[in-house]
Amino acid sequence: MSEETKSWNARTSAFRELDRRSLSRDAAEQLREAIRDGSLRPGQRLPSERALAAQLGLSRPTLREAVCALVIMGLLESRHGAGTFVASATDAPGARVTIDIREDPLAALFELRLLFEPPAAARAAARVTEAELVNLAALLEALSEQVGDADSFVVSDARFHRLIHTASGSEVLLAALDSIAELALRGRTLSGGSRAVRERTIIEHGVILDALHRHDPFEAGAAMTAHLMHIRGSLIVHTD
Repeated sequence: MSEETKSWNARTSAFRELDRRSLSRDAAEQLREAIRDGSLRPGQRLPSERALAAQLGLSRPTLREAVCALVIMGLLESRHGAGTFVASATDAPGARVTIDIREDPLAALFELRLLFEPPAAARAAARVTEAELVNLAALLEALSEQVGDADSFVVSDARFHRLIHTASGSEVLLAALDSIAELALRGRTLSGGSRAVRERTIIEHGVILDALHRHDPFEAGAAMTAHLMHIRGSLIVHTD
């Protein structure tokens, strides 16, 4: 393949990605408007992915990204084994989160997590106590036992990450990460719906914990980055 052909293919791929993102944002805006005008009511279950994609004239992956964005914004709720519903408190203070749809909530969430969590893991590697390591190991064991229970797994996963944040010894990092904890939980609710993601998360948490045991800041930060990149990718290809 010539260099010109490779360059053309790269540009074509980039344009397709931009087009998909534009379609996803448009779809999210349509759904958000339906929630605002009452066409979709609080507590109402969304149609099946196949039916809704056909209704909006979208591919299923594009629709998934739009739904992910609205879940992270707090307008939709993903319930394991039940489907996706309009959030029951969309008009409550704080229910409409924070990140405008035009800002790409999924990208914004992981930009923040990638900014703060790897440094927190690196700092934790240098400061973590034996007691904290014991607690992290117990949480990792709990995750292994909960791999078949998505709801319990998500809770333990959040606790595992926050214990690392606390072990970093940085009040600034802890405050920053606590401020996006609700957004991160919504992302976990989506990614945690896949058993394959849960199983891989256990492996990746084990790598992070091993780096913490060895008090290796570089490896701890790198392992956390790899884990977050995997989770971000899993949200794009999320399936019900």
